Amino acid sequence: ISIRVVPANRLMSVPGDRAMLTEAVRALVRNAVEAIGCDGVVELAQACVVYQGRAGVLIEVRDSGPGLSELARKHAFDPYFSGREAGRGLGVGLCRVDRIASLHGGRVSLISGPAGCTARLW
Repeated sequence: ISIRVVPANRLMSVPGDRAMLTEAVRALVRNAVEAIGCDGVVELAQACVVYQGRAGVLIEVRDSGPGLSELARKHAFDPYFSGREAGRGLGVGLCRVDRIASLHGGRVSLISGPAGCTARLW
């Protein structure tokens, strides 16, 4: 699996808990890697955006995996839901990302197509 970081066109700073925000991004990358399995690409990008009238940062984690099923899309942020086979994950990663985003006044969303998925963290 290749992990690419798209360089930002300017430096950005976000007020918040560094450890929590790092954990949120780490969980999104881990989900992308696990979705791919082997032989694919995970790409991280960031941009300055305005969200709910405030300037902020948008972090995108894109993967070349199979995308999300309808069931996984519907329940992705539910605690203890896991779209993987039994024994592979507790189903709390995206739930935690959602909580971390909320605590920082942001949000997280998933966009899935026939192939690949993009997680957006504001």
